[in-house]
Amino acid sequence: MAFDQQLVKQAVGRQEAAAHDPAGWIRLVAGPGSGKSFSIEGRVVHLLRNNVAADRILAVSFTRNAAKDLEKRIRTSCGDAGLPGIEDVPVATLHSVALRVLRLANLLTMYPVDPRVLDEWEMGQWIDAEFARFANVSPGRAREVREYHEAWWSTGQQNPANYIPANPPVSGQEQQQFVTYHNMQTGFYACLLVGEIMRTCMQNAGANTIDPRALLGVDHLIVDEYQDLNPVDLNFVDYLIGQGVAAFVAGDDDQSVYSFRHASPQGIQTFKQRFPAAADHMLSDCFRCTPAVLNAALGVLAGFTAPARIPKTLSSLYGTANPPVPGHAHWWKYSSPQAEAAAIAESCLELHDAGLNYGDIMILLGNRRATSAAIQDALTARGIPMSPVQVDAFRDTAAGRTGFSILRILIDPSDLVAHRNLLSLMPQMGTGRCLDVTVRCRNANISAVDLYQGHIPNGALTSMQLNKIDEVRTVVGALHGWSTSDTASQRGPALSQLVEDIGGAGTRQEWDTFIQTIPAEATLNEVSDLLYADSLEDRSNVVSAIHSRLGLPAPPTTDPNRVQILTMHGAKGLSAKVVFIPSLEETVFPNQRRAAKPGLVDEGARLLYVSITRARAAVFLTCTHSRNQNGAFVTNPPSRYLLHTGLQMQYRPQPTPVGTYLAQSVAATCMLL
Repeated sequence: MAFDQQLVKQAVGRQEAAAHDPAGWIRLVAGPGSGKSFSIEGRVVHLLRNNVAADRILAVSFTRNAAKDLEKRIRTSCGDAGLPGIEDVPVATLHSVALRVLRLANLLTMYPVDPRVLDEWEMGQWIDAEFARFANVSPGRAREVREYHEAWWSTGQQNPANYIPANPPVSGQEQQQFVTYHNMQTGFYACLLVGEIMRTCMQNAGANTIDPRALLGVDHLIVDEYQDLNPVDLNFVDYLIGQGVAAFVAGDDDQSVYSFRHASPQGIQTFKQRFPAAADHMLSDCFRCTPAVLNAALGVLAGFTAPARIPKTLSSLYGTANPPVPGHAHWWKYSSPQAEAAAIAESCLELHDAGLNYGDIMILLGNRRATSAAIQDALTARGIPMSPVQVDAFRDTAAGRTGFSILRILIDPSDLVAHRNLLSLMPQMGTGRCLDVTVRCRNANISAVDLYQGHIPNGALTSMQLNKIDEVRTVVGALHGWSTSDTASQRGPALSQLVEDIGGAGTRQEWDTFIQTIPAEATLNEVSDLLYADSLEDRSNVVSAIHSRLGLPAPPTTDPNRVQILTMHGAKGLSAKVVFIPSLEETVFPNQRRAAKPGLVDEGARLLYVSITRARAAVFLTCTHSRNQNGAFVTNPPSRYLLHTGLQMQYRPQPTPVGTYLAQSVAATCMLL
């Protein structure tokens, strides 16, 4: 199989045209598998070749690990182009950029140390749990109150689109209680919720007390995954543009699927309205998906087109290849989840027998709770190796959080949040006692820095609390003389002992099991990066970088010997030759909460679109006749999205798999890719 070289030349020409456009503001809309990364890397190369100083360029991406991956790709592209000074091109997350602005403006003096944004584990295990005690409410209600404030801080709106209000609504009293509690924690531990840093930055910029462009020293801004920015993030980018910064924003409104982080496709959709002089580019040649796969995905979008959607004509280059590779897309309905799962498991066996590696197969779950157990049980019963869906990152286990917090303190000894995490992970130091330590310290005018590093007056804490603080101090003190460039083999036993000192022998055993999966010559900084990874893609990027640095064979993105089971969100950025997407029924996908909000229904269509386009050769969409929900069998119609795929449903009352003939046909297709 060979792509039509004239079409490939035209597609590459469009990638280069976007990268080399002389306009000050550029919007690049890029469909899945169309080469967005090449254009972003090419943009940096173009700017450097045109004598733009490396430190006057700023590139940003969505997450910490996504930014690191972007940085690596930019470094590689610039290095291949023979450009000097490439290490001076800053690459970061937008929130870290806002934090840098506030630091440079000397606006962080209200905090005892540089503040840190809390992650999901810290918000749940710390903020929600403590606020529940503080306000005498349930942890679930505490979470709802916290989410109300996060929505407000991330959007600047009291009831933003796609925010599902708490039932009953968050009261004024609850709002004030949370502000009181949060101010106490922020002032003590310098801990922030998502959105606070950017909101504070924009408040100061709006009041003209800071000049972000001058503070950053930036002339050119490149924003990857622009569709994933929330309204306050978008305001920050718009503000920089208004200050004369040239901007290259890249993304795809059809792949905006993070409304739970308050992202909105409207940012990229309305970019041209906000900046009429901006140049507009579109990448519409898909190098990844065969026509059958892409057409099914496009059909879903066509059935749930938002009014402001950017028109596109995405097409598969496999359709005009020599010979053409049409691909496969099917919609099957089974009698029960057990029959569905058994059929998928048997299909994996048949595809493997036809010549596919198990790692060529991906199973994507739209509702993990409703689906994962049956699928994983069926694969296990048939002896199929798999990577189960990631329920919790190792970082969020007791062992993982202990080791992660120790490494964070090694990297930044002023990380008070990591100190507090260690305190909370010690035996007998539950939520109530950690909250009591904070209250006692504030009443005695003791800072968190003094708590962990200085003098504690007699009588301020109980003897038990003092003992626990001393144990944390001992662990932190043991890091003296360590470096982040030390290797796991150099510090492994000592690090394991510190983990045991905090959590006990069982915690150490779990930590040792994890650390044995990492090359012995990986640095402690690389181990930390691996723990930071939020997705399979992020983890794969970190592991690949470690292996590359050590000269080891580069591991594949997915294990070739295991079927990958992922959530739909977790698969973004990945691909596989064959993808199964089960349990596509009403009340399951979309679930009842999403079905109540039109904006979330539209986002569900985008999420399914992203999921289908993970497949290169074949996609199998399945649903069931009935399902056990809340202890009762419920008959649900197929998901509304399936009706728009252009596929004909085939009812399979028995757990009928792909079948030998179709498995061989799919395998033959895969060989052509």
